[in-house]
Amino acid sequence: MKTHIDLDADLVEYVREKGGYKTKKEAVNAALRRMASRFAARELLAMKGQFDGKDGRPSWHYDEDYLRYLKQEEADPSPGTSRRDDPDEDPA
Repeated sequence: MKTHIDLDADLVEYVREKGGYKTKKEAVNAALRRMASRFAARELLAMKGQFDGKDGRPSWHYDEDYLRYLKQEEADPSPGTSRRDDPDEDPA
């Protein structure tokens, strides 16, 4: 998504340099992903203890077959899928 926003230039440059990002776009997208991850983690922590199942395991746990399927998909992604960090980033 293209947008025009005013950012703290020194902060963007600091993140770009310290994070080893080649572009400002990479640095900003990485920072946004990190914040989104932190928000998601807080939401998960807030749900702690809300999903206890009969056997003491969380009621939302994955069964063994599904976990094997996920691991196999991770090792061998479907054709046409990409594992890049930034789906909006143009391939170099």
